[in-house]
Amino acid sequence: MSELVYCIMDYRTIAVTGMCKNAGKTTTVNYLIKNLHEQHKLALTSIGYDGEETDEITMLEKPRVDVFPGMLVATCKSCLDISTAGYKTIMKTGILTVLGEILVVEIMSLGIMEISGPSMVAQLIDVCNIFNDLGCGKIIVDGSAERQSFASSMDCTILASGAAVSPDMNKVIRMTEYQCSLYAIPLCSDIPGCRFNENRPYETIVKPDEAILIFRGPLVDEDLLDIMKKHKGIRKRAIVNDAASIFITQKTFRSFIASEGLICVRKKINLAAVTINPMSPYGSWFDKELFLREMTECLGIPVFNILEVKV
Repeated sequence: MSELVYCIMDYRTIAVTGMCKNAGKTTTVNYLIKNLHEQHKLALTSIGYDGEETDEITMLEKPRVDVFPGMLVATCKSCLDISTAGYKTIMKTGILTVLGEILVVEIMSLGIMEISGPSMVAQLIDVCNIFNDLGCGKIIVDGSAERQSFASSMDCTILASGAAVSPDMNKVIRMTEYQCSLYAIPLCSDIPGCRFNENRPYETIVKPDEAILIFRGPLVDEDLLDIMKKHKGIRKRAIVNDAASIFITQKTFRSFIASEGLICVRKKINLAAVTINPMSPYGSWFDKELFLREMTECLGIPVFNILEVKV
């Protein structure tokens, strides 16, 4: 058993997300599939569309998603039509997307498949429940840099980072560290009830020694800076749905903490590991040993070079 697989052995639903395109997310998904499909009844889907042959930005060939006999996959009919893998349809889900209805299929022969799963988190949870009912022991959900909100509904998450994030290795490490710090934001111990006004991004409850800000959507720099101006000299607690709802710079984050601020989440993203890709299609190549060593020292959690993970 590889060390990366060991990190996720206690979890059934596994989200794979990326810091950006070409960070190694699909390579991570393929690695997990290859190392899990013989030991577990394995299922695969995605949040939205991924697995396309050519990257839309670089126009370079992307890693394809390899599927093996016995796996279950939830994807749309149009993706199945161009699959090289043999399959049989298990059921229709009734979930409709712009690419057609999501079907659950069993893979009958080795091949390559494009994955286009549900676009909404509630629908994704429904698909995972179907997989559970069908006896799947491990469920991999392919995510993206733009779609991380689903991760808090999964048992664990693997984050892919790499040279595609920036040609500056130290900047990649800093950005990955910050993303991991957002995942580590604590759960809210108590959430006051409130009624949201559609014209406001958050509701405010002011106590003698604390201001509680309850967000119904994303948390952005402008809101947090405004809160610091309005509530000087007292504790401030911003409550958001999960880490994927936070869109603030590291500078603003630090300023808020320094002004007696605390951010907490309703649902936590459980980060199990980080995979790194020292190569970028944009031309950046990092020293792989140095990149792995410094990323590991900075994050303090399991980090793996996905191109050289030991089996």
